[in-house]
Amino acid sequence: MKNPRPVSPAQSNPSRTRFRRIHAIPHFHFDLEWWKTEPGYARDVADIMDAAMDMLDAYPEFTFVLDQATAIKPWWDARPEKREALRAHIRAGRVECVGGTWAAPDENIPTGEALIRNFLAGRAFFENELGARVNTAWEIDEFGHPAQMPQIFSGCGFSQFVFARGVPMNRHKDHPADFVWTAPDGSGILTHWLSAHYTGLVPLFSPLINRYLFIRELRARMALQAGQAQSDNMFLPLGTDFQVPDTQWLDFISEWNGSETAKMQLSLPDRYFRDLRAAAGDALPRIAGEFNPLLTGCYESREKIKRGCRATQHAILEAEKLSAICHASGWIPWPAKKFRIAWDNILKNDFHDTICGTGTDAVYRDSLKRYDEAMELTGGIRDRALGAIARRAPVTGKGCNVLVFNSLNHEREETVGTPLDTKT
Repeated sequence: MKNPRPVSPAQSNPSRTRFRRIHAIPHFHFDLEWWKTEPGYARDVADIMDAAMDMLDAYPEFTFVLDQATAIKPWWDARPEKREALRAHIRAGRVECVGGTWAAPDENIPTGEALIRNFLAGRAFFENELGARVNTAWEIDEFGHPAQMPQIFSGCGFSQFVFARGVPMNRHKDHPADFVWTAPDGSGILTHWLSAHYTGLVPLFSPLINRYLFIRELRARMALQAGQAQSDNMFLPLGTDFQVPDTQWLDFISEWNGSETAKMQLSLPDRYFRDLRAAAGDALPRIAGEFNPLLTGCYESREKIKRGCRATQHAILEAEKLSAICHASGWIPWPAKKFRIAWDNILKNDFHDTICGTGTDAVYRDSLKRYDEAMELTGGIRDRALGAIARRAPVTGKGCNVLVFNSLNHEREETVGTPLDTKT
């Protein structure tokens, strides 16, 4: 594997040594399942969303980031009375939907088709339900990023990308935080690397102690990122895994702005990238290559998940091809509901902690149940489609007729064996 390599060097810029604007971006990282199973984390998100909506209603300056459809859907389904209020905050530019995934997938293990389906399903949920167009790909916890991702992001409709993991440790100090990440085909996407990770300014103790911790952390981040940023804008995440938004952030920002030159404002990724484009433009370095390998033990843990991933993702594509032939010919109706349930199971299992095998035993058992359901559904769909084709196949001559199906997109010559009843 090759480390990312600069295609053109970063431009020297005096503004890199001193920030003038700090974009403080409240968010929470969502795990579909990890220590807890899916229902447990869904209950946690309900508390977070209710608190965020209260702060959005009470403080006009407050902003918030939402990622992953599976993070929002349980709350969305359970709080229909809150839907229009959330849509209004999105229209007002105070809430930004990012990520555009159904469940934030690992980017190395799933098939390319399943990875793209994850983005398409997530973006459809945000656009159709919340009325939000997702511009920012948000892969802040994934365990690595293949070199092909800029092309996939661009093809799925993203214009910018935020990530945290994957820059080699020996290049952390000098690697630019802002750059254009380019794919092998030459396509690129404007990218920000969270070099100090996605966790930031997390309230832990009393307001007085938090104030001290916030200042110390912020100054350390500014010192680190001053040599990495490509403009005088700083990206500062507020929050961490399942972080309930806190009014202490508002008090700290007000106090900070009263004495510091670098002014802090509650912001969103879209606003940061807008200012970055205005400040740096074509001067941003271009970087090609993958941000791998990372946490390599995840590729051999929970091997039944890996086998289930491949088996279900190949099976559902085969079922879709055969069903498309039959549906286009008017032989069978399209099994939309069954496909939707099967893909939901598959895409949830592509979630990075699940498919990488880092979850608890309860998570592991749930993932295998999802694969069993997906295989049962897709097997039934395939058999129905094969039956519809077989009934219309022209057969001649005496004896037992044997039909052999090839669902691949090229001709094959192989030995096929089948048991025969000699009595018939």
